Amino acid sequence: MNFKFDDKDYDSDKLSDNGKLYLARLQKLANDQQLLASQFEDTNILRAKYTELLKAELPKDEEVKQESSKDS
Repeated sequence: MNFKFDDKDYDSDKLSDNGKLYLARLQKLANDQQLLASQFEDTNILRAKYTELLKAELPKDEEVKQESSKDS
């Protein structure tokens, strides 16, 4: 399998066993990073949506003031 490293093309079949292990680990880390980036983006979208939904459920300023004056 060919792969690119430091802007050069290499053949993984020519790597030592350690080299193949390191390449596999680097590829897994790259995949993990992509997954985490995607999850981070999804989390930000969900956070924005739940913030919007919560704002819609908050009492209006007048309601908050009336409740505060009743407590006094």
